[in-house]
Amino acid sequence: MFNLLTSFAPIKGDWGLMQQVAAYSFSLLQDCKVFVLGNDDGASQICQQYGFIHIPNVKVGKDIGVSTSNGIVLGDAFEKVKEQINEGVVLFINGDNVIVPSVLYSDNSSIDESFQKMNDYFKGDFCGWGRRNEVYDYNNLKQIQSIEKSYEYTVKLFEEKKSKRIQYGIDLYIWSYSAFNKMELLSVLIDGWHYDNWLGHVPYQLSKNVVYLTDIIETIHYQHPESSNRQQNEARESTLYNKKLIQQYFPNLDIFKLKTPKTFKEIIDVR
Repeated sequence: MFNLLTSFAPIKGDWGLMQQVAAYSFSLLQDCKVFVLGNDDGASQICQQYGFIHIPNVKVGKDIGVSTSNGIVLGDAFEKVKEQINEGVVLFINGDNVIVPSVLYSDNSSIDESFQKMNDYFKGDFCGWGRRNEVYDYNNLKQIQSIEKSYEYTVKLFEEKKSKRIQYGIDLYIWSYSAFNKMELLSVLIDGWHYDNWLGHVPYQLSKNVVYLTDIIETIHYQHPESSNRQQNEARESTLYNKKLIQQYFPNLDIFKLKTPKTFKEIIDVR
């Protein structure tokens, strides 16, 4: 059993469609508890539809003085979800990332098994992260009439592009149970850029065993107008807040210069 933490923006518009496809992909995972952090429009309905565990009462940006932000405060959300997790690996993934069958597996049934092997191998002391796969077929996705068929289209698209994958931002993170519980929590905002500078570097503070996840769990992110306007996103109040907060703890970080660790398969082969 592993625990997947996620957060959704309001389920509407372009972002809403991607998040619905992502939620459907989460529901296909075996031996997995899915926790939805926050209470934006549509989150409750998604939880009811798929049987996810809802953690609605978490702080948002407005609660900590960021007047234009309704995004959840990750530190507060993680603190609250800790109360409901007492075992198992913990995975965090953005709510607009669709989990697809990986390079190693023809389906997603072996993800939990792989995480358990990692946990056993590292004796419950490891962390990791992975990059999402970026695709640019969003206009075609919008023409599909059902969420299930949208997911099938996404899987097919990934299969066709596997050999030419475009891996971009870090959007998935993993901790052993013990590492997650000793993590120092920051009040970064999910709707601001650069929170990944915190989550991407935290593993190196928590454990000597850092793993690259992308051979075990693969995700697809569709580029769409709301996500690709860099100038607009960089100017957002929550982004400016995140940058200032993170620089206090980790001066001069650049997520794009983060050295990619070895995959679990590579670690086993080397050792």
